[in-house]
Amino acid sequence: CDPEEPDVCDDGCYGGLMNNALEYTLKAGGLQLEEDYPYTGKDGKCKFDKTKIVASVANFSIVSLDEGQIAANLVKNGPLA
Repeated sequence: CDPEEPDVCDDGCYGGLMNNALEYTLKAGGLQLEEDYPYTGKDGKCKFDKTKIVASVANFSIVSLDEGQIAANLVKNGPLA
């Protein structure tokens, strides 16, 4: 979570939505290794260190569950991950 915006952290230890995680990752600039920021299973103060970012997200999109929309997205953008 962002210490400057503590209310935009989804549901903390109770889970959250994938798009919120990806949006946060975009905004934060990336993710740290688990060994640098271990999971504790408890809510706590943010200790994110931007100097230890090892992975980032360039962009993402949400694809409809409708098969026609999936097919159109596949034609336009190629295979989906």
